[in-house]
Amino acid sequence: MKAYSGIPELLQQLVQQGIALFIMTSKKSAVAKRNLKLISCDQYFTDIYGSDRVVAFKPNPEGLLQALSEHQLLANQAVMIGDATFDIDAGHAAHMKTIAVTWGSHHLATLEAAQPDSIVTTREALADVLLPAHG
Repeated sequence: MKAYSGIPELLQQLVQQGIALFIMTSKKSAVAKRNLKLISCDQYFTDIYGSDRVVAFKPNPEGLLQALSEHQLLANQAVMIGDATFDIDAGHAAHMKTIAVTWGSHHLATLEAAQPDSIVTTREALADVLLPAHG
């Protein structure tokens, strides 16, 4: 198991800019924490919402809404980044901006059908969308 190239550096940049990062995953929270630690990325995340912390799973927005509520954030202050259509669908249902990344579970055409606000194919493109001053 290893992090995608450049992602730890991007996570560090985001945190340095004061952006809180969260994980919403179908894995149990402890498994997600262990995996993040294995790839030395655990320190970047404010909170992890695993399947053991929510009743309804993605594409239901419950977990996203729970995270927003627990951390006193508004949907228009948040972005859902995902590699699968159910991530994008959950973000839409929570009224959040959505970004699809193509280096995960769903192919480009499938992600396009979910109509995310942005689709990125590289780590650099993700940085450009998240950190406009970056590019």
